[in-house]
Amino acid sequence: MGGPDMARRVTWGAPIWPPYPPTFGAPQQSCGAPLSAVPRYTAGRRASGRTARHAQEAAMHRRWTSMVSATLVALTILAAARADAQDRSRTKEVVVGLGAEPRTMLAATIVDWTTNNMLEHIYDRLLDRDAKTFKPKPMLATEWKIVNDTTWEFKLRRGVKFHNGEPFTAASVKATIDYALDPASKSHFATAAYWGLVKDVQVVDDYTVRFVTKQPWPNLVDSASLTNSLIMPAKALKELGPAKLADKPIGTGPFKFVEWRRDERLVLERNPDYWQGPADVSRVTFRFIPEFSARMAALLSGEIDIMKDVPPHA
Repeated sequence: MGGPDMARRVTWGAPIWPPYPPTFGAPQQSCGAPLSAVPRYTAGRRASGRTARHAQEAAMHRRWTSMVSATLVALTILAAARADAQDRSRTKEVVVGLGAEPRTMLAATIVDWTTNNMLEHIYDRLLDRDAKTFKPKPMLATEWKIVNDTTWEFKLRRGVKFHNGEPFTAASVKATIDYALDPASKSHFATAAYWGLVKDVQVVDDYTVRFVTKQPWPNLVDSASLTNSLIMPAKALKELGPAKLADKPIGTGPFKFVEWRRDERLVLERNPDYWQGPADVSRVTFRFIPEFSARMAALLSGEIDIMKDVPPHA
């Protein structure tokens, strides 16, 4: 952002420096008035006029100095912001400006764009979606099939680990779905549109899991490819509890949790052991900037690289 002509844009098109300095103290007269009509000045009046002009010049000088100082401060801030943006480019860091912050860091809990967008960086889904056809494709599950009218079977990916080192297994899938279906969790994903038709999740072995449904459910694989299938670690969920994982999440995704400062920012760092290979970006910082004008100013100054939540009237 910026550029060599940024200084001219700071004042919305008006140049910071005038083309020539203002002239102070020039004699004035009414336009078209004959010279004889201009009153003659006495020595006292001339002295009084000089004093007034000097006061005016001093005031103008102070205003001029203040304007120059403010301009220099603004240019310094812009230069620093551009330098920060250049540093992030070298270190492959990205800063995203959002109008709101997540409501939780716990998967399988709520339907909320802002929350789910950040969770997708930390967790993986059971299935993914093909970008062109939008059909389900392998992610944490590599194969799936219908066993009977009310049973689906999934084969799971081997060698995947959560950020805390816990292995991903069928127990992870069962623990996540059981949590979502537990009435005490008050999960939005307990409805029929998500996991509400699931009667039981059965662990066949470490890398095979079955979904037994209350009735035939031909599009269960579609549900398994949405954000309701972001998988949590079974052991950590049991030992730490949902409340702690809601503040410090543990997933298998491309980014690991670093910190969450309420009303300020959420910071994630690259998972070097990600099963699909490390991400190109080393760190992602989500900054929470409620005011659109403030987000836009941050984008133009280089404080953030990406801006979300643009109002329709903008």
